[in-house]
Amino acid sequence: MTNSVAEFELADCILIIGSNTTSSHPIVATRILRAKRKGAKIIVADPRKVHIADLADLYVSQRLGTDVALINGIMHVILDRGWESRAFIEERTEG
Repeated sequence: MTNSVAEFELADCILIIGSNTTSSHPIVATRILRAKRKGAKIIVADPRKVHIADLADLYVSQRLGTDVALINGIMHVILDRGWESRAFIEERTEG
């Protein structure tokens, strides 16, 4: 998880990859449900049909072991379409 639990309720969109959140992190799942009720879009990518997928606006069932390929594809689209925040990247990364 890359964000604080409190930030979930402020999100416009939440991407969950390879996590059975309702079973493994019930407090986080509750925050995600609150965000959904406030209008956040939920995207779940997992080869298994996990419980959190029932909340998803979009459920992607990729092949087992292809999480990295999926993330690389998402990054490619973001960069190709110019959706990245250059200021955010420069402020928080090196190299």
